[in-house]
Amino acid sequence: MKKRSSSSLRKKKPKNKFETEIWEYYNKEWAYEPERIKYVQPAVNRVYVPDFKTPKDIYVECKGYWKYDDRRKHLLIRQQYPTKRIVLIFYNSRSKITKNSKTTYGDWCDEHGLEWYCWRHKKPPKEL
Repeated sequence: MKKRSSSSLRKKKPKNKFETEIWEYYNKEWAYEPERIKYVQPAVNRVYVPDFKTPKDIYVECKGYWKYDDRRKHLLIRQQYPTKRIVLIFYNSRSKITKNSKTTYGDWCDEHGLEWYCWRHKKPPKEL
């Protein structure tokens, strides 16, 4: 556990109204967020069901909205099954991964080495 210095404990104040109410109720005697407690999230067995499988044993996943959990899942699958060919087809690969991000779905796939196509802008080949 990493403890904070006593000077940083005095300066740190709660981030929201509820925490502030509790803190004030106890006369500000409690140290706010005094330590970082490391923990390991246990492994969870998951199952991936691709949308399609071609006669050439290519898995195809169609994505309209691509959430963080989906991105993480595809990185794990690629890491654990490097010989399986999984192709992502986005409805719009120019969509941003989050509202405030400049990174598009296509950019993110390129950065992480995932094969992808865009239904609107870069259609996959017929012979996929």
